[in-house]
Amino acid sequence: MARASLYQVTTGGSGVYVNSFARFGGQSLVSVDAATGAVRWRKPFDSGSRVSLSAWDNGELYTQIVDGGVNALLSVNAADGTERYRTAYTASARPLFDGPTVAGSAVVVGSTAGAHGFTKETGANRFFRSVTNGEPWTPAAENGTAYYIDGGVTGVSTTTGNVTMQLVDPRFSEFVTPLIAAPGVLVARTTERLLAVNLASSTVSWVVEGEIDEVVVAGRGTVYAFESGAMVARAVSDGSEVWRWMPPDTCGIRTGMVITNNILFVGCEATTYALDLTARRSIWSYPAGGFLSLSGPQGALYIAKGQQLTAIGLR
Repeated sequence: MARASLYQVTTGGSGVYVNSFARFGGQSLVSVDAATGAVRWRKPFDSGSRVSLSAWDNGELYTQIVDGGVNALLSVNAADGTERYRTAYTASARPLFDGPTVAGSAVVVGSTAGAHGFTKETGANRFFRSVTNGEPWTPAAENGTAYYIDGGVTGVSTTTGNVTMQLVDPRFSEFVTPLIAAPGVLVARTTERLLAVNLASSTVSWVVEGEIDEVVVAGRGTVYAFESGAMVARAVSDGSEVWRWMPPDTCGIRTGMVITNNILFVGCEATTYALDLTARRSIWSYPAGGFLSLSGPQGALYIAKGQQLTAIGLR
């Protein structure tokens, strides 16, 4: 990996999967052994290609790609990188996208054109729903429904693509990636507000106004987001502030957050911080920052940046 930059890391099974970008070539999808750090396989793409964050599910990887000028959903065997299928779809010329969402028997992706649904096993096209303001995004999914933001919140069946829920609200003014913060509760952010939606009633249950960073995660009935430079923990139920943490000045650029049962990891440009969710403070830091991912079986935190992939044991 010596002349390539690493970013967008995911884990699954015994592997860690990162995108590798070469300055004078295209991107590659690289599999690394989670225990040893040894490269297991590498799948290169054409010069000028683009590869999204991968989603791991039951030994398979699902990734959006632009390869040879064609947008496609790619499925590969996570053990050896063997390509199972690639299904082309139409999107705008801009190769901007985020990772796929695996939802039951479907894989749903967001492109600059809209929401595309595919059969997970075969890659067959299931549905397409156009959007009005396509930017990089990933749908959230729960109970057979995929949700996306487009001047409100739209839920579509992952089987048929039929609209099953719709909330029109101009406060959802940006095309962003939502998340399921708790059963039946969707949270989305814009640069000016954080909003929670009751999916059963298709209503906004609470709103927090302010400068909201794009990094938002949820766990244990709490939503964690950066607001005007501070990490603020809010109750999923009503949006009330539970606690907050002000990072050092060196954390001007956030690269991501991931959460376990008891620790919130905050990635900054050059440092990663571990916040104890019970003590509500930083308990340690590591002098490396970048894209973050957690591995359940190995109990490790992975940090990808530049030409380095760092693994930190958590057990």
